[in-house]
Amino acid sequence: MSTQNMLTNFFTLRALSRELENQFRGQQINEIFSQSRNELVIAFDGGSEWAIVVSIDPGMNHACRREHFTRARKNTVDLFPSITGERIRTINVILYERIICISLSNSTDLLLQLYNTAASNIFLINSERQVIESFKRNDQLRNTNLPASPQRFDGRILHDEVLFETSLGEQAELSTLSRLREMVPILGSLYAQEICSRASIDPLTPTGKLPFSSRQKLWAEFSDFLQSLDHPQPIIYDTPGGLLLSCLPLHHLEKMPAQEFPLILDAVATLITSTRRKKDYLGVRENLQTGLTKILNQTKRGLAFAKAETSPHDRADDYERRGKLVLANIHLLRKGLKEAVLPDMYGNGDSIRIKLNPKLSLPQNAEHYFRL
Repeated sequence: MSTQNMLTNFFTLRALSRELENQFRGQQINEIFSQSRNELVIAFDGGSEWAIVVSIDPGMNHACRREHFTRARKNTVDLFPSITGERIRTINVILYERIICISLSNSTDLLLQLYNTAASNIFLINSERQVIESFKRNDQLRNTNLPASPQRFDGRILHDEVLFETSLGEQAELSTLSRLREMVPILGSLYAQEICSRASIDPLTPTGKLPFSSRQKLWAEFSDFLQSLDHPQPIIYDTPGGLLLSCLPLHHLEKMPAQEFPLILDAVATLITSTRRKKDYLGVRENLQTGLTKILNQTKRGLAFAKAETSPHDRADDYERRGKLVLANIHLLRKGLKEAVLPDMYGNGDSIRIKLNPKLSLPQNAEHYFRL
């Protein structure tokens, strides 16, 4: 599965949280549980057919909605019992972070920490950021204070052209793509490359070699792109490296097959389903290959064992028979032949091809086979 699927990009999570809030704000939590590894389900009262599903499975973190979700009868566990019956007040993404915050009517917050690594977790915290319960490592983290996330970058750079251009030139040896990612890490490689493409700049060009006009163009495209992200147009590209989700159509991928969606929630659901189907297919194929390889290796070992056990005796009988055939047909042969084709009177009568040494007499050829 590709780590570049953009499911946990800041802008994806921002669009996602806005759509989730539009649908679930004010709804009462009926139950919150887990029935799959690293997955949390939030189900609602009032006959709602939708549930919020959060996965912190490493490499495939995501939050989505799922329709007609049914809880299994076995192997499920209730979690975060203190918020059952509470209502959702707001759902938003923490500024510049990959954390969705679900604020509840009892003044607690459910934080979905979607880092797409093993460090991902889900926390229920109070107003003082004290952990009430956590999805993973609850015994260690309960009643501890959750530290605020460190500032990833200077947010002023998103709106300040002078600061943007000054920062761009601070590391003249870096490529434009690398420097743009460092300056604004929430872009990620995909969006940084897209901005370079829209500015008609080779992303590998060192920032120190960018003329003033190119810097101005880069800023203009950067600003326009950020504004466009406020109005997502979700799209999934089918690239050689796998499916790729974007909040906006991308110029540098315009030749790739793509599917557009009305909501980021729909795009995320499609991406997750497709990725899981591919993972399941690859798993089945790998199991079949493993099983067939095992059978093949067992067969090879069996054949080798059988050959080792039977071949010396079989070869001796065969060589002796060839020697006898040479002697029995010596009147038909002459010295100097390299081979002879003779009826196998000691076998099934079929013809048998016998190699001869032209430098040896016929009795010597027969004697040679007797000695093998």
